[in-house]
Parts: sequence; C-alpha cells; structure tokens
Amino acid sequence: MHRDSSVLPARQPHRAHGAAAYTAIAERALHDQLVAVGLADRDTLRKRLDELGLADRLTISVPEAGRLLGLGETASYAAAHRGDIPHVRLGRKMRVFVAALLHMADGGGDVE
Repeated sequence: MHRDSSVLPARQPHRAHGAAAYTAIAERALHDQLVAVGLADRDTLRKRLDELGLADRLTISVPEAGRLLGLGETASYAAAHRGDIPHVRLGRKMRVFVAALLHMADGGGDVE
C-alpha cells in the first residue's frame, strides 16, 4: 500500500528527542491555533466557552475542545494523540481541562 506523503501531517519531534522541546512545540501549536480562530486571550475564550455551554465544566471532551479550535472530531483526536491538545485519559475517555485551555490562551508555559 502506497501512501501519498502530501496528505500526511507534518512530522512532530519524537518525545525521545526531549520532553521539554516536544512540550514547547505542542504548546506553541495550540496557542497558534487559538490565535488563528480568534481566541488568543482568556476573556475571549471564556466567552466562547460560555456560548457553547461549557464554561462551568472542569473538563470537556476532545471534540468539544476541537470545536473551539475550529477542528472536526477526527482532527481533534489526531491533535490530542500528537500532544497538541493537552488531555488526560480517564479509562478509555480522553478529557481536556478547561483551565489548561485558558492557560494556553494566555500563551502560558507548562500546564501542570
């Protein structure tokens, strides 16, 4: 089976190349995506979360986070698997902390 390399996502650095470098690139990618969809600051992102009825929740699903970023469901999960969307696993579910998105909207550093 031949895969067309033009449709493959850009190669991300492997985690073995350094967790700090990988994390910095992932954080920058998420912040850049927030800027691209007009959610570059905490207040704007909070307003958008409120519009979607997600503001009062501690975590949101990966597709809900993707919707904020202008991504579809498949692209959202792909971004989460790459580490571009910070998430935690709870059993088989992947959840995104709203606080992490707000922190990233501010262009913040490491999400703890």
